[in-house]
Amino acid sequence: MKETCPFTDRILRRLARPGYEPQHPDLLAKSMRIAQEEMGDFRDACKALTRAGRVVLGSANGLMLPEPAGKIVGVYRANPKGFGFVIPDTPNAHGDLYVPVGKSHGAITGDVVTARVLRRRRGRDRMVEGEIVEIRQRGQSRFVGQLRKHLGRWFVIPDGNALHVPIMIGDVGAKGAKEGDQVVVDITEFPAEKREGRGVIERVLGTAGDPEVDTQSIIAQYGLPGDFPPAVMETARKSIDAFDPKREMKRRQRLDDLTIITIDPDDARDFDDAISLTGNADGTCELGVHIADVAFFVREGTALDDEARVRGNSIYFPSYVIPMLPEVLSNGVCSLQEKQWRLTKSAFITYDKQGRVLRTRFANTIIKSAKRLTYVQAQQIIDGKPGRTPPKVVDLLKRMDALAKIIRKRRIKQGMLVLELPDVDLTLDEKGACTGVTPADDSFTHTIIEMFMVEANEAVCRVLTGLNVPHLRRIHDEPSYKAERSLTQFLRALEHPLPKDADRFAVQRLLDGVRGTDMSFPVNLAVLKSMQKAEYSPQRIGHYALASEHYTHFTSPIRRYPDLTIHRLLDAHVTGGVGSSDGQEPRRTAGRRRKGRQAQSDVSEPRASARAESASSKPRASAHAELASSEPRASARAESASSEPRASARAESAAQSMLQVEHGDPRDGAGSHWRNTDPRGSAAAPSPHRDGRRRRVADEDDIARLIKLGRDCSTTERRAEAASNELTRVKILRMLESRPGEVYSGIVTGVATFGIFVQLRRFLIEGVVRFHDLPDDWWDVDVSGGRVIGQRSGKSIRIGDRLKVVVAEIDVPLRELELALQPGFKLEARAKRDPGIGRKHHAQRGQASTRDEAPIRADGARGGRPPSRKRRIIKSPPAASRRRSPRRRP
Repeated sequence: MKETCPFTDRILRRLARPGYEPQHPDLLAKSMRIAQEEMGDFRDACKALTRAGRVVLGSANGLMLPEPAGKIVGVYRANPKGFGFVIPDTPNAHGDLYVPVGKSHGAITGDVVTARVLRRRRGRDRMVEGEIVEIRQRGQSRFVGQLRKHLGRWFVIPDGNALHVPIMIGDVGAKGAKEGDQVVVDITEFPAEKREGRGVIERVLGTAGDPEVDTQSIIAQYGLPGDFPPAVMETARKSIDAFDPKREMKRRQRLDDLTIITIDPDDARDFDDAISLTGNADGTCELGVHIADVAFFVREGTALDDEARVRGNSIYFPSYVIPMLPEVLSNGVCSLQEKQWRLTKSAFITYDKQGRVLRTRFANTIIKSAKRLTYVQAQQIIDGKPGRTPPKVVDLLKRMDALAKIIRKRRIKQGMLVLELPDVDLTLDEKGACTGVTPADDSFTHTIIEMFMVEANEAVCRVLTGLNVPHLRRIHDEPSYKAERSLTQFLRALEHPLPKDADRFAVQRLLDGVRGTDMSFPVNLAVLKSMQKAEYSPQRIGHYALASEHYTHFTSPIRRYPDLTIHRLLDAHVTGGVGSSDGQEPRRTAGRRRKGRQAQSDVSEPRASARAESASSKPRASAHAELASSEPRASARAESASSEPRASARAESAAQSMLQVEHGDPRDGAGSHWRNTDPRGSAAAPSPHRDGRRRRVADEDDIARLIKLGRDCSTTERRAEAASNELTRVKILRMLESRPGEVYSGIVTGVATFGIFVQLRRFLIEGVVRFHDLPDDWWDVDVSGGRVIGQRSGKSIRIGDRLKVVVAEIDVPLRELELALQPGFKLEARAKRDPGIGRKHHAQRGQASTRDEAPIRADGARGGRPPSRKRRIIKSPPAASRRRSPRRRP
């Protein structure tokens, strides 16, 4: 079914929630808080889904997902243990299909497959089980790994966990490869149950383990772009040659009278945002957020634009960047460098003394940055160490600091979540090898920029929404029912329970309550992991973490393609090219603003809000790369409408026009109103919609293109984040390899049936302590309770505990880190016996426990009945008999 309605995905996600009961479309719309003016589109989406068979009508015309059919088409996700899951293309009433060991028939992670439904499993999950009967499309056929030789045969085992078996290589000499080289392999014959995989070497990257080779391996593994094609570079040079600053000064509003500064990381070169702040006699102030006008240089439909759209975003590695735009633009004429005239799009937001928005206006401007500051320099100035900084800049920074604190306080009161998770910076030598990890700067100047960028992003989205212009939003849906339930159980086990039906404010109170304690990191991490990923879509879902009803990305067009499309749309409206003649602000109908946990919408800025969301245009190392990274680690952030073409002939007065928004007193019920004004006070070019009716400015094809563009940009963003995280982990693992025997401080972040997850506090990298590396005992494993207890000793380990550990084993190609307790480290004896365990203590003699448990020895053998999902008793062998678990690599 061709998706032309932004409600399609939203409806399917709602119906797929665990515990959903069929609802009539009108009741469903009410529960989803669909605005009255959106009901037409909502009903159209329901009808289209029903016609396509993706939704069925139950009793009383209640909408529901269909039962799993005889066959399911979807994407396969393999587990290293041999089983896997098929994520259906069309959501059904029972979620993913479980594929047991031996039923995948050669499918690997990422393959599009057809699976046959076999039966429903027993047990609490009642998951549907099936087997793969057809591989419709391979997810990837190119892999990266180290070339090895065994018994005269050459083979490559791919890095990572996508493919778990070796690929046999025939003609090694064709590329001059030698044993130990890191190579890129194209698969010619995929492996199956009784068939070896075969491939050919596409290229040799160099010696495995070399820092530069590690970087090139990640680039090849993720299929990241390389150099820009000649046609793209030629287009970029032509756009620069056509740029005439003097001519643009006549067409744009010059901001000579404002003190404008940039605040960026120490090593930044692409400065795409600048800020100003002026005070008014009545006590109000006007914030100026000035964003590089990339749309002026990157015209829609050119080779340059096509390349930027395919790349989607810039990719930030430690000391290395793959830019979205050629550097002659990103680090040249588009970069807001100090003392240089640069073209910008400016958002001017007027605040009262309480930080409430009174007016918003936008203009095409030309600016000259007065001062380029780093975050550290700006914080030092605010703290009273100005050095030789001009007095006007010192005064400006102090006023910005005060305004940002007021805005932050207001947004928190609205429900914005604030997570506190540490960041790290990597120190690299001249070869690119990691030599150290240091805590990242966490000064409040980061929050200043974050708050100002969030306000600008929100203001732009309000304008486009008020003009009824379909556009790419930055959406962040509320946590799923399953995630909320898991978080509640996790917090209860940590003795930090959330109240029943807890809302976002209860979550924030919990976060505030654990601040500064040993539980701060695991609790903040758990809340982060419970969040959904932010993404790009025209759907009006809002942003949960920011508690924002209307949010988009506008502030980083140098490194994010969605921002560039927003610039083009805004440019059309600033010049009076498109809009609705009634020009009303988005309605704030009663109950429309979600409250509590329903009021919710990148965890967002202040450390969760803007930082995880990456609303700031400054990519930097982050422990919480956006929204639910499976593991906190240093990461670079890689944080649309069919764009309206720039008017070919632009009258100067229209080009100088500004779109202004005035916000009425929310108590008067009148809402806000919009008007186009010229800076000299005359009316701007009228909207083409002269009939006075609110109408669509994009047809169904436009909406379909928006949906696809949003998905594409979300995909490239996730790819960039995953690649950056993985390279960072590789560099830290290489460093740890070179430091055998060192003792590290760690904190327990999770418990599984095979071991304990420990975060190395210094490096923000997670490893596992397996049970055979714990002291000799019978260990009762309570996964849901987040603890293990020694049945003989009474010693225990639980989430939040601080441990001293050493590296037991590192497998860089697998990205695995195994840890062991420091010899002599004493665990805390909290209780000699767990009163809820019954006769489990005797399981060490081979007897099954009262909870249908059977003892699990170090070799994995088990007697008695199958173990419970919640608890297992695991025997740790005596130290003298311990051995490393077998590896898959020869």
